[in-house]
Amino acid sequence: MSKLAALWETTSPLSTVELLRHLITERYVGRTVVTASLRARSVVVLKLISRIAPETPIVFCHAAQLYPESISYRERLIATLGLEDCRDVDSHVANLDQSQPAPNDHDHVERIHADDLVGGGTVFELVHLNNSLADFDCWISAVYHEKPPAGIKHRVDLDGRLVKVNPLLRWSDADVRRFMLANELPYHPRVAAVRPEQPAEDRETSPLYSY
Repeated sequence: MSKLAALWETTSPLSTVELLRHLITERYVGRTVVTASLRARSVVVLKLISRIAPETPIVFCHAAQLYPESISYRERLIATLGLEDCRDVDSHVANLDQSQPAPNDHDHVERIHADDLVGGGTVFELVHLNNSLADFDCWISAVYHEKPPAGIKHRVDLDGRLVKVNPLLRWSDADVRRFMLANELPYHPRVAAVRPEQPAEDRETSPLYSY
């Protein structure tokens, strides 16, 4: 039986919480990392992680600039959930080129939405994670800027040398809303707001913002 088939057999019957607990505390102890944004599905995963192992490294993925309310919201989440190891995608690998994959591996990326406040509209950006993920074997991918392609059945897959996990693959939008409400988790301020105004000092030099 292949490595992936064995993982499917073990993890397929597990609930979301059981899956995360199995990966973090049994199979990949000290070798699991989470990538996240500030969207509701990410917040759900962060809440679950905080219950299981709040020391799990969290790498926040975003465009070059964050809305000021995003910074405040993230600080509030980290404090409320008691997350102990939160990083920006480049904060712990300064001066290293994240776009270069390791030998015998391939490029690990998250695909995010970013608002173009000068040209208007929304664009996609790739956030390269090769150095951020270098010390880990299991990657819980919880950025959730996009829905997964139709036809994906398994929450656990391989991405190069890494085991990559989509923990909320089975969750509907209604499931997310119920969880957010039941756990009194706040939504990002931008969810209920019209597109926020870009900070004045950045209008000319930093057109892409995300959360």
